[in-house]
Amino acid sequence: MQDKTIAPAPSASASVPSAVDGFKRVDDAPEMQSGEALLVEAYAFIWVVLFGLVLATWLRQRSLDTRMNELEAAIARARTPQPAVKAPAATAVDSEKAG
Repeated sequence: MQDKTIAPAPSASASVPSAVDGFKRVDDAPEMQSGEALLVEAYAFIWVVLFGLVLATWLRQRSLDTRMNELEAAIARARTPQPAVKAPAATAVDSEKAG
Protein backbone atom coordinates (compact mmCIF):
# COMPACT_ATOMS: atom_id res chain seq x y z
CA MET A 1 0.00 0.00 0.00
CA GLN A 2 1.09 3.48 -0.74
CA ASP A 3 1.33 6.02 1.99
CA LYS A 4 -0.57 9.13 0.94
CA THR A 5 0.26 12.33 2.67
CA ILE A 6 -2.31 15.04 2.60
CA ALA A 7 -1.18 18.61 2.54
CA PRO A 8 -2.73 20.78 5.23
CA ALA A 9 -5.49 23.11 4.08
CA PRO A 10 -4.44 26.72 3.75
CA SER A 11 -5.59 28.78 6.67
CA ALA A 12 -8.41 31.24 6.08
CA SER A 13 -6.37 34.19 7.29
CA ALA A 14 -3.62 33.50 4.79
CA SER A 15 -6.01 33.82 1.81
CA VAL A 16 -7.66 37.06 2.95
CA PRO A 17 -6.00 40.14 1.50
CA SER A 18 -4.65 42.62 3.94
CA ALA A 19 -6.82 45.42 2.51
CA VAL A 20 -9.85 43.95 4.24
CA ASP A 21 -8.40 44.75 7.63
CA GLY A 22 -10.81 47.65 8.01
CA PHE A 23 -12.40 50.65 6.41
CA LYS A 24 -9.97 53.26 5.26
CA ARG A 25 -11.30 56.56 4.03
CA VAL A 26 -9.92 57.90 0.78
CA ASP A 27 -9.76 61.69 0.84
CA ASP A 28 -9.43 62.23 -2.93
CA ALA A 29 -12.30 59.91 -3.91
CA PRO A 30 -15.26 61.39 -5.79
CA GLU A 31 -18.27 62.20 -3.63
CA MET A 32 -21.06 59.65 -3.79
CA GLN A 33 -24.80 60.30 -3.53
CA SER A 34 -27.03 58.55 -1.06
CA GLY A 35 -29.43 55.88 -2.23
CA GLU A 36 -32.39 57.90 -0.98
CA ALA A 37 -31.49 60.87 -3.16
CA LEU A 38 -31.10 58.62 -6.20
CA LEU A 39 -34.48 57.03 -5.51
CA VAL A 40 -36.20 60.41 -5.27
CA GLU A 41 -34.53 61.55 -8.50
CA ALA A 42 -35.61 58.38 -10.30
CA TYR A 43 -39.22 58.76 -9.19
CA ALA A 44 -39.21 62.45 -10.15
CA PHE A 45 -37.88 61.55 -13.60
CA ILE A 46 -40.58 58.91 -14.07
CA TRP A 47 -43.32 61.35 -13.01
CA VAL A 48 -42.03 64.02 -15.42
CA VAL A 49 -41.96 61.53 -18.30
CA LEU A 50 -45.43 60.25 -17.39
CA PHE A 51 -46.80 63.81 -17.22
CA GLY A 52 -45.27 64.55 -20.64
CA LEU A 53 -46.88 61.48 -22.17
CA VAL A 54 -50.29 62.34 -20.71
CA LEU A 55 -49.97 65.92 -21.94
CA ALA A 56 -48.97 64.81 -25.45
CA THR A 57 -51.87 62.33 -25.54
CA TRP A 58 -54.31 65.01 -24.38
CA LEU A 59 -53.14 67.48 -27.04
CA ARG A 60 -53.33 64.82 -29.75
CA GLN A 61 -56.84 63.83 -28.65
CA ARG A 62 -57.97 67.46 -28.69
CA SER A 63 -56.74 67.90 -32.27
CA LEU A 64 -58.45 64.64 -33.29
CA ASP A 65 -61.71 65.82 -31.72
CA THR A 66 -61.50 69.08 -33.68
CA ARG A 67 -60.83 67.21 -36.91
CA MET A 68 -63.71 64.79 -36.26
CA ASN A 69 -66.10 67.71 -35.68
CA GLU A 70 -64.96 69.29 -38.96
CA LEU A 71 -65.51 66.03 -40.84
CA GLU A 72 -68.94 65.49 -39.28
CA ALA A 73 -69.96 69.02 -40.30
CA ALA A 74 -68.71 68.41 -43.86
CA ILE A 75 -70.69 65.15 -44.07
CA ALA A 76 -73.80 66.88 -42.75
CA ARG A 77 -73.41 69.63 -45.37
CA ALA A 78 -72.95 67.04 -48.11
CA ARG A 79 -76.11 65.15 -47.06
CA THR A 80 -78.25 68.28 -47.02
CA PRO A 81 -80.12 68.46 -50.34
CA GLN A 82 -79.11 71.50 -52.32
CA PRO A 83 -81.84 73.37 -54.20
CA ALA A 84 -81.52 72.95 -57.93
CA VAL A 85 -80.13 76.05 -59.55
CA LYS A 86 -81.90 76.84 -62.78
CA ALA A 87 -79.75 77.97 -65.61
CA PRO A 88 -80.78 81.38 -66.85
CA ALA A 89 -82.65 81.35 -70.12
CA ALA A 90 -80.59 82.34 -73.09
CA THR A 91 -81.44 85.78 -74.27
CA ALA A 92 -80.87 87.37 -77.60
CA VAL A 93 -77.92 89.31 -76.17
CA ASP A 94 -76.23 86.12 -74.96
CA SER A 95 -76.65 84.41 -78.33
CA GLU A 96 -75.08 87.38 -80.13
CA LYS A 97 -72.03 87.22 -77.79
CA ALA A 98 -71.61 83.53 -78.43
CA GLY A 99 -71.78 83.81 -82.20
